[in-house]
Amino acid sequence: MDNPRRLIDCVQESQHKDIVHCKSIVANHLAHIEIVQDGLISLSISVAQIKSCMEQSDIARKDYTSDAEADPCRKNVPNRQGGTAPASRCNTLHDPQALPYPPKL
Repeated sequence: MDNPRRLIDCVQESQHKDIVHCKSIVANHLAHIEIVQDGLISLSISVAQIKSCMEQSDIARKDYTSDAEADPCRKNVPNRQGGTAPASRCNTLHDPQALPYPPKL
């Protein structure tokens, strides 16, 4: 009669060890899941920041492009010495009233 009781005790002890081992494995997996979840949250925040920066850059580029297209004098223009004048002087060079000498006809 003693043998069956020892057998039952051994089986119960083995099951208890298996349960403890399984709980340990589950706890480790849950810890890894939390680490991955935190990483995904950080990645999501980074992607959102990058997207925002790209959108702001795109808006600025569009504003710059539309400003450049709206400026009729965005390129350098010839000056009297044969070189080029900066675009900021463009309006005065093309405005006959702004010239310091009378235009040649």
